[in-house]
Amino acid sequence: MSAQLPGRTIWSGPLCTSTNDILALQIDAAGTQYAADATSQRAFETLIDADQWMIYRNVEIDVLHWDFVRSYQQPSFGNSAESNGPCIVQVYNNLVEPTSDANAGRLIGNRNFYSNDYMVQRGPGYVVTLKMYSTRTRNTECVNSRNRSHARWNGLESFVGGVSNGQTGAAAMRYLNPLTSAFSWVKPGLKDDTESVMVANVASHTSAPVYSVLDQRRHSGDNYVNGEVFNGADNQTFAGTTSLWHGGVGYLFGPGSTVLSLSVGGRRGDWSRGLNIRTMTQPISYAIFPDTTFDGFQNKKDSRNIVCVQNDAHISAILDLDYDTVSAVFWDVFGGYIPLHDLASSYGPPSITFSGNVGLMHNFNTGELTVSEPSQTLTSVDIVEGDQRGVALHSSSFVILSHHLVWN
Repeated sequence: MSAQLPGRTIWSGPLCTSTNDILALQIDAAGTQYAADATSQRAFETLIDADQWMIYRNVEIDVLHWDFVRSYQQPSFGNSAESNGPCIVQVYNNLVEPTSDANAGRLIGNRNFYSNDYMVQRGPGYVVTLKMYSTRTRNTECVNSRNRSHARWNGLESFVGGVSNGQTGAAAMRYLNPLTSAFSWVKPGLKDDTESVMVANVASHTSAPVYSVLDQRRHSGDNYVNGEVFNGADNQTFAGTTSLWHGGVGYLFGPGSTVLSLSVGGRRGDWSRGLNIRTMTQPISYAIFPDTTFDGFQNKKDSRNIVCVQNDAHISAILDLDYDTVSAVFWDVFGGYIPLHDLASSYGPPSITFSGNVGLMHNFNTGELTVSEPSQTLTSVDIVEGDQRGVALHSSSFVILSHHLVWN
């Protein structure tokens, strides 16, 4: 489900301020030739249902806001008493219900807007959104004479998108920046309030350092680096960082030499500094724990069992041993295979092989396999479950219908 303007610009924010006018018109037009037919009504309900996933609550002032892809003014969907559409009434009731956290409407799960390169994950106490750009979509406000200076930030790569089963999701983006530095990364799997992030295939044609930005926000409370409080001077660098917690969000870094740059202090104009990790050219991986106290983060990071299976220019794969699930992206057009040596379960195969570049999530307990093809160009793909050498134990094929892969 996806709502968009011509040119695949995401449809939300002030672009949706006409919803009240549409509702008012249809109330007056009821029973006349100007009343919307069933198809138009379903289209409008689809828009409203999608919009509620893009709205969060500012708990400081108790106001609803659009996600930052469109954050100019408050959303409004009229009065539910004026509409008899069950979807619109439900959305209205969800949004007017007071909450003590960002998750307005208490939506739980994942929504992938495949036409807009946009993914949302919502859980108790948090809302996580990811806006990506591809050759199929346009950046915000780059469709006319407004913001021409930002037009260069439109996507240059086609392998961008996500896969979702409605509860959790994985997203992949291959990115080429305006200075010809290449970035490819994937966020596979949002499970049990844990977001796994992987960055690989980093290339830069300058001598400037490369950073992966963790956060840029108003400073709130203590900073904990490797479990110890740090509230020192501005611009500190920590080598060999294993964890970071600040403002209700925890970060657990994978094995390797993670260099953390922590910048705390007043800002005027320049917001380029914040919580960053220096990526250099080596792959990095880390887990994000949203909406958690420091003590809660300490317990979660010690109890969660997530394994980075592979993280390079060819495959990005995360194995969640707590749930017997694997999330992966095959970046190469000819696919590839991933060995699962660490799978502590009798449900799963020792390896998975795909014939094309796809994103997938596989639950070995239930047997559910969810697959998507981010570039939206493949017509079919084959899957092989095999031994650790990739020798087939079971094989099947998928036929792609629209953006979905259907078991054949």
